[in-house]
Amino acid sequence: MLRHPRPTWWPEDEPWPPRGPRQTHLARRVFPAAFFITLLLIGAIALLMRFVQVVILDQPVEPHPGGPGFLLGGLLMLVGVALLLRRGARTFLTPLDDLIQTAQRLADGDTGARVQPRGGPELRALARAFNDMADRLQAQTQKRQDMLADVTHELRTPLTIIQGTIEGMQDGVYPADEERLAELLGETRRLSHLIDDLRILSLSERGALPMEREPTDLAQLAADALGAFRSEAEKNGVALTLDAPADLKPVDVDPLRLGQVLGNLIANALHACGQGDEVTMAIKEDTAGSIITVADTGAGIPSEDLPHIFERFYKSESSGGSGLGLAIARDLVRAHGGTIQVDSSPGEGSRFTIELPR
Repeated sequence: MLRHPRPTWWPEDEPWPPRGPRQTHLARRVFPAAFFITLLLIGAIALLMRFVQVVILDQPVEPHPGGPGFLLGGLLMLVGVALLLRRGARTFLTPLDDLIQTAQRLADGDTGARVQPRGGPELRALARAFNDMADRLQAQTQKRQDMLADVTHELRTPLTIIQGTIEGMQDGVYPADEERLAELLGETRRLSHLIDDLRILSLSERGALPMEREPTDLAQLAADALGAFRSEAEKNGVALTLDAPADLKPVDVDPLRLGQVLGNLIANALHACGQGDEVTMAIKEDTAGSIITVADTGAGIPSEDLPHIFERFYKSESSGGSGLGLAIARDLVRAHGGTIQVDSSPGEGSRFTIELPR
């Protein structure tokens, strides 16, 4: 049996050729249209007969037995045209009115408003596109609300400590000694670091993060990043190693930003490691660019946390940071045109891989 090809505008979630309820739906649309077309044909035939009588057969125009047929034909044509116009207007205007009302609800703050796709193929496509836009808007609104709540929570902790310590010193509960002042200074630095992280995230999302690229020796940059954590690693019994060839070509990157990424990965690796573990940074080149890996033999990342570790403010139960470090690392690597990925298994350590284009 000959089968017609699937039209390009046919909804992807509906079978082709149509079956069951879809056929019934088509029948409800086709049968009334056939009825209206039949009325038009009857009227047109009646008018044609009258034309033949008057023009070709040269019969008089005065009323005669054919007159009622002429009037009936004209009336049927008018009724058919009116019904077709009414149905066409309803088919087009009703879905459009639904779309306008739903758009107004969305503008009034109802992010859950959706429109039911109906009407012709173009109107159904428009409704689906509108719903997709509403879904993205709802997701962005929820994301913004969650971020505001997370920022408030992260800022409250150091501010509460600072306020409580100062009030205790004023009341004589705490002595205004070097220890208390050092504690206050540490919390203010934590607060300043958090604000800087938020600023970097904001600039990177808007594509306004300043990048000062220059030819950089990645091996030296990696050695400097490891050196900043050498004393902490030795204190905790963790070995830091660097595996990089001596003939690496300079790479055009922002050394400050990329160094921040490497420092964040090393800090996270040390946090996951214990006595006798190892953190290894390796650098190599290929035809596409440079590849930097930071691997550790620590506790690893739980499988339920792995898909979310690059999200802002996402923290596992064992995390002690703000949840911004890896989100910033991802954005800084993307600003260089590169990618960052992670492979990890609980109890087997983690491996972060950065790929930078030439």
